[in-house]
Formats: sequence, C-alpha cells, structure tokens
Amino acid sequence: MNEEDLWNKILLVVQVGDVVRFKYGKVDWHVLAVSKLPRSNRQWIKLYRQRRGPMGWMVETLYKEVLQGTVGYRQIRIVRGV
Repeated sequence: MNEEDLWNKILLVVQVGDVVRFKYGKVDWHVLAVSKLPRSNRQWIKLYRQRRGPMGWMVETLYKEVLQGTVGYRQIRIVRGV
C-alpha cells in the first residue's frame, strides 16, 4: 500500500472547537465544522482564524477547507483539544 492510499484511509480525530496547526505553520486554526462527504466517504474539515486587519482595529475572519487525501490534510497537527 503506497503512502497516498494510506492517507486516504486515515481519519483525523478532531472535534469542533479544537485548535490545529499546519506542519510548518505558526498560526493556530480553530475547527469550525467536521463532516463526511456522502458519496466519496471522505472527511471534510472547515477551519477558521481571526487576525487584525490593515487598520489595526478591524478583525478579519479567514476560512479554510481541508479535504481528506490532500496535502493540507496530511500536514494538520492537533495543538489543543476541547
């Protein structure tokens, strides 16, 4: 079994509210939603983080979606659980 097939079968054990970080990143992302896609049976994770905007007083919310089997999915590391 090659590495690609292995990562397509591994499920991350994350819950809504967990804090995760990507392998080489320094920014914490929060898990907003976790679900399974109905036909392909793959896990889908929606992440968000907040940062200061260009003015300094405004708060921007950035969203990211990660699908099981992609490079981003392989690089997620759990920092803190609920």
